[in-house]
Amino acid sequence: MKKIRFFMVLCGVLLGTNLFAQTTKQADPRVAAMLQGMNITYTVTDNANYEIEYDLASGRTQYVYIMSETQKYRGMEVREIWSNAGVLQEDPELDLLYALMEESGTNKIGAWVLEEQDDGILLFYSIKIPVSHTQEDLRQSIAFAAEVADSWETDLFEDDVN
Repeated sequence: MKKIRFFMVLCGVLLGTNLFAQTTKQADPRVAAMLQGMNITYTVTDNANYEIEYDLASGRTQYVYIMSETQKYRGMEVREIWSNAGVLQEDPELDLLYALMEESGTNKIGAWVLEEQDDGILLFYSIKIPVSHTQEDLRQSIAFAAEVADSWETDLFEDDVN
């Protein structure tokens, strides 16, 4: 009986270690290489994503995130770049939703996203580009996400926290 119990405990430990190892996230070194090549300062978040503090012409700053995790569709690998405009404390009014959708439809890259979280509804601008992008594609995507998100942060929240 002791051998069976020992075996079950050992299997549980090994299985738990294996599951933990599979869920440990690593920062994508391809992103680091591109950012370093462009002399862009970044930090890596606890989720292994890249965080950039982007300086806007207005003197404001905007955080932009580059996801390490990618998704594939029919052989094309895609990466998300996003910037947070703020957290809404209640469901957005229909006029706001319409304006966000209209802007998403007219901007050539990216779209607005709402994501429910514990402290409210996160409003962020998301751009998804193929991982085969150039450094210039990445630079322009970072700038565009920051500028679009900051314009709405200014209008909706009147502060500069994101």
